[in-house]
Amino acid sequence: MFHWPKLVLARRNLGLAALFYAVLHLGLFVVDQGYSFTAAGREIVLRFYLTIGAVAVALLLALGGTSFDRIIRRMGAKRWNALHASVYAIAILAIAHFLIQSKLDVTQAVMMGGLLIVLFIYRIVFHFTNRVGPLLFAGVTVVSAVLTGLGEVAWYGLLTGVDPWLVAAANFQPQLGVSPAAWVLIAGLSLALAAAVRQVVFPPAKAARAKKPAGPNAPSPQSTLAG
Repeated sequence: MFHWPKLVLARRNLGLAALFYAVLHLGLFVVDQGYSFTAAGREIVLRFYLTIGAVAVALLLALGGTSFDRIIRRMGAKRWNALHASVYAIAILAIAHFLIQSKLDVTQAVMMGGLLIVLFIYRIVFHFTNRVGPLLFAGVTVVSAVLTGLGEVAWYGLLTGVDPWLVAAANFQPQLGVSPAAWVLIAGLSLALAAAVRQVVFPPAKAARAKKPAGPNAPSPQSTLAG
């Protein structure tokens, strides 16, 4: 939406940052277990939410270990893409880990899950349309916010015994605090609004002209991208 093609170049750094955070998270858990890898391993085996968290870390390590150019060339694009598609499963495992360990107060976990729903639906829509503008993204956000609210109601109603109708009603009572669905709606619509304003102030065609180097010997955008 913001026409920032170079943002894709940051994927590797973002992925490695996520790996670093996950390993740090696991390391702090070992510290919490008295620096005992045996105790930490036992807890991981016995507690389901720790098990799925450990699986997510293991998959992240596999992705991090294959994120170097030499490894990518050796694996080939097809196998490398197939392996790195597991990032979607990793994200789901991470949210599940967060939800289960949060027990009764799953506000933050549900909010993160809602933001993940936004990204997933965005990817699906982009796959079929090859373009998601601010208006369409706003629609994606509304759908995601509704699904987030329904997910929160289902979690409390099915797994905690809390009256799901009270949870649903809380979404319409701002005095009780901002609900996860509302946070998802605010974040997504803010992003859509920012993209719409940018397109008005700095249209894509104008942006392309501004980024094109001046001078007769300047490379074309196509040759720059190809390089």
